Amino acid sequence: MKPLRITLILLAALIGLAMARKPQMVLRFHVETDPNNGGAFASSIVFPVSKRKGVVEKIPSLSERDVTAIYPVEADGGTFGCVFKFDAHGVIALRTLSTTHRGRSLVAFAGVGGRGREIAEWVIDKPIHDGLLFMPSGLSKAEIDLLRKRFPVVGELGKSKS
Repeated sequence: MKPLRITLILLAALIGLAMARKPQMVLRFHVETDPNNGGAFASSIVFPVSKRKGVVEKIPSLSERDVTAIYPVEADGGTFGCVFKFDAHGVIALRTLSTTHRGRSLVAFAGVGGRGREIAEWVIDKPIHDGLLFMPSGLSKAEIDLLRKRFPVVGELGKSKS
């Protein structure tokens, strides 16, 4: 009976630890698509910069999983901007979408705990080969703090992220 109690206590402790996870930063980049692609593959939005109505692909082209480093900057209006450096998969995805979707928009969604909001929009005008994407503004201080905890900051040596 004693081993059963110990097992139940350990199980309860593990469940408690799992539920006390820190909030994660969600960062997704969706490309504009043809409105005729259908509701199963696209979502209607109002673009954050141009304020026009449009449709983006439901599946993101890039996400926080593709980011390897960041470089945050202060922007006007109390928000922050950031340069995102992508891994090999992200470089290929960014190069592909910037080549095949010229003239369309790329929209960034960011948020904490799974709730994303549209924060930036770029019109794709040329291929991006270096794997760097600059978001001039739109991120909150809390979002930048979470990004700093998760990713190394370009130029800050000796600080490893776990």
